[in-house]
Amino acid sequence: MKNKIKFIFFNTIVLFILVLVSELFFGYWFDKYDFGIDMRGKRIEKNIYEYDNKKILYTRDFFGFRSNGDISDKYDPSKIKIIFSGGSTGDEQILNYRDTIVGQLNNRLKNNNINTKIYNASLSGKSLKGHINEFPKWFSKIPNFKPSIIIYYFGINDRKIQKNRFEDYEINLNKRKKLLYLISQKSFYWERFKIIKSNYF
Repeated sequence: MKNKIKFIFFNTIVLFILVLVSELFFGYWFDKYDFGIDMRGKRIEKNIYEYDNKKILYTRDFFGFRSNGDISDKYDPSKIKIIFSGGSTGDEQILNYRDTIVGQLNNRLKNNNINTKIYNASLSGKSLKGHINEFPKWFSKIPNFKPSIIIYYFGINDRKIQKNRFEDYEINLNKRKKLLYLISQKSFYWERFKIIKSNYF
């Protein structure tokens, strides 16, 4: 019995060390992708909604933009020249990407052989305060991100400014949640789990 306990204890310690080392090596703890706790739930997201008897695929990519592709793709942010930022009227969660404002604009650019793409930074519920906060909380965390044009489409969420809004990158968190949100943005295994979940479940 003692040998079994020693065996289990030893293997548990070894497994813990291996997970810790691989997490530090493959995760974003010392990486250039230093997204903070405010980006939890705003990047590497894939959801399927049902609206008006239609299935809506809603995705946000590795850098946090509403996307129409691989949520884990680490493309070159220095190539982003135009972004579109708004609230729900720009995010358009109940529409597939191709039917959104940005999706249709990109389709027109493509049809006219204009080699550029507009990236959608809209987030449902975001107010003017959120647009201001996205610079220190989000855009500054994207390496080599220097867009030439930002198109803003906002106003409806500024009828009443509320405090500590998730969409405005302002939310009060206790110590446990702060740790959880931090791990969610830096952990290799957390990211793998989200990608597997989005691909197979």
